[in-house]
Amino acid sequence: MQSESLIKPLMQTISHQHSKVRVAVIQTTGAVIQYGNGKSVDDVLSHLAQRLFDDAPQVRLAVTVVVGDWLLELRDRYSYFHKLIPLVLSCTTDEIPDIKQTALNYWQKIGLQWEKENEEDLKDKMDFSATCPPLYPPEVQRPGLGCRELIFRNLSKILPAVSHDITDWVANTRIKAAQLLVVLLLHAEDHATQHMELLLSTLYRSCLDEEEKVVLN
Repeated sequence: MQSESLIKPLMQTISHQHSKVRVAVIQTTGAVIQYGNGKSVDDVLSHLAQRLFDDAPQVRLAVTVVVGDWLLELRDRYSYFHKLIPLVLSCTTDEIPDIKQTALNYWQKIGLQWEKENEEDLKDKMDFSATCPPLYPPEVQRPGLGCRELIFRNLSKILPAVSHDITDWVANTRIKAAQLLVVLLLHAEDHATQHMELLLSTLYRSCLDEEEKVVLN
């Protein structure tokens, strides 16, 4: 498809010195993949993930919107859930309230849409919705069933990458990974016990981190 030929020049420009250009590239990438070959997601994923560390809030917001739209509208989105969900969830911990709220709004829509699309499969859980775990943080709003189920079903594919990033040599990457891990665990609830070995080793390593923000998360 013609769209595939556009990906390489776009990715070569995604780190342009001007933030407006970076925003335009991200938005264009979103459209190219949305209406072209969805398989190109793999070619742009690492570049978009890197933009989550961009100093310009409008760039991070652009990533949030593009990834959020993909998770709602991309034809092959089910195949990419485990790759795209970490990006949008990472945006829910952004320091800029507008980005954080945008990501949360998208995530809620994504969960509700998935819940509706899989209503038959979730019927029992919807009829007898599990009560909130007793030790759930009171200041945190519990995610909806669809959001929780998406994490339940993709956690085994997401956790290894988070565990890897939490020991990265770049401090900001470790901080981002630690923040994401918290969000994942709040969604996973008792399903996290299935991954306890990896989780514990990850938590042990993060507790020994020299970066205070990693330890606090």
